[in-house]
Amino acid sequence: MNNFDFVEDVLKKAKSSYDISEDKQLQQENIAALQSGDLAWIDKQRQISINKYKEQINFLSKVTNVGIFQKTDAMPENVLGNLDYITRMIPTYVICRELQGEARDHVLKMFFTQFLS
Repeated sequence: MNNFDFVEDVLKKAKSSYDISEDKQLQQENIAALQSGDLAWIDKQRQISINKYKEQINFLSKVTNVGIFQKTDAMPENVLGNLDYITRMIPTYVICRELQGEARDHVLKMFFTQFLS
């Protein structure tokens, strides 16, 4: 899932207040880093993203069985792959952070057919 329009629509219906502008900005910074090919910048963005979404990454890793290599001394292929995956997942992390309980589970089931079966 990488469409913030859907996320904003869901949050408008479920919550009276939210702000995902930082999430959108981080996603754009991550995309720019990935496109640059600058491994140091890519790793910096990966660490920023992991720190910001650590709770959501850990929660979803249990559901999807997709692990994120969170050590600072990651191999270059892990750095690139991790940042790409995290960047694509930012809207999903926002859903996990902003919604709780049945509302969160209902939305996540749309994306993960095996979620909370």
